[in-house]
Amino acid sequence: MEKEGLVRRLADEKFNGESPTWREARFDQVRVLCAEDDENWYMLYTSAPLIIVQEKAMKNPPTCYECGGPVDYVARRLSVHFKEFTDMGVPAGGGEVRTKRIPYCPNCNTKPSGHEVISESVEESLRR
Repeated sequence: MEKEGLVRRLADEKFNGESPTWREARFDQVRVLCAEDDENWYMLYTSAPLIIVQEKAMKNPPTCYECGGPVDYVARRLSVHFKEFTDMGVPAGGGEVRTKRIPYCPNCNTKPSGHEVISESVEESLRR
């Protein structure tokens, strides 16, 4: 289902047809939009058609709103390249690789890529 359809379905089924109030949050290491009712948090993963449901009681693991199945994760490796070199057409960095867990539903979503290249300046890298 498309993201807009999922959000509409959530509004109809859980919020009496009203648009939920979304606020920015983090689910694990990923930025999401979060809404809540009395029993659950609903996390809209902004770069994929995925709404993750987490019980406030925390008795069960998170599930996919669309199918009710378990949420799985991909460990995405982020290769850090320096802007000063990539702007010259040379993909080079200091060898740093970061890892970020990306949630997805194995039933509803395509498995996300396990690799991404990010670009930052040498100065930004040294400040961290």
